[in-house]
Amino acid sequence: MTDALKALACREPISKAARLRAALSEIDDALAAGASHMEILDALNQRGLNLTFTVYQTTLFRIRKQKNKGKSHAAKATATAQTTQAITKPISGTEPFTFDKEAVNHWK
Repeated sequence: MTDALKALACREPISKAARLRAALSEIDDALAAGASHMEILDALNQRGLNLTFTVYQTTLFRIRKQKNKGKSHAAKATATAQTTQAITKPISGTEPFTFDKEAVNHWK
């Protein structure tokens, strides 16, 4: 059974989205090198992907959104923890703040 699962994992992706997801690192490398999305789409279509530009853009957006979804949750959790620590951590060498009603009445 393990060999059968390994064979499934190693086969060529079937759906267009899966094939685009598998090529994401190559797409990013091409973009970093200055290639346009149209050039990338042409190269993908020559490899048999057969996508329109709109479908390519939409699918790429969804793949990136899904990929970044996990990162944003981790970043928010870290930021929240840091903010909580900053709020609850006393500033060293200072006295805690107390509100003085008399000082406010003095300005009236």
